[in-house]
Amino acid sequence: MSPSDLDIMEPPAWTPAGPSPAASAQGALGELVQLDGSFHAWFEQRGPRGCLMNMVDDATSQTHSRLGQEETTWDAAAVLRLWIENYGVPLALYTDWKNVYKVASTPQQELRGETPLTEFGRMCARLGIRIIGASSPQAKGAWNARTGCTKTGW
Repeated sequence: MSPSDLDIMEPPAWTPAGPSPAASAQGALGELVQLDGSFHAWFEQRGPRGCLMNMVDDATSQTHSRLGQEETTWDAAAVLRLWIENYGVPLALYTDWKNVYKVASTPQQELRGETPLTEFGRMCARLGIRIIGASSPQAKGAWNARTGCTKTGW
């Protein structure tokens, strides 16, 4: 295969169809990073189902992944640690509302003005990382589409 053949084989550049201003990309690496787990038969019939813990930077689409068995606090912390070792501490993480990352306030907590934190949330708070919960599954899907991520694989 010649170098000119490789040019033909490169995937086409992908351009978003026009995201809303609220969904527009952040400016620099680490300003906003999506963290999500994706359960799939990654090894097809050659092994058990697993959970790919994936982080994707909003501005650069830089990714970092770790394959495990579940989407737990410790699996999320492990992939976050790898991200930090490679790229530094992100300013914010965009996650779903899975109880690993973020939980809704109880009425009593709301009255007291408290924001409940999960164990992972406490770890992030100590590092100065803000966790942003997706407002809906559709919002998370729009973000996935804009960054080229899908739930069936990256």
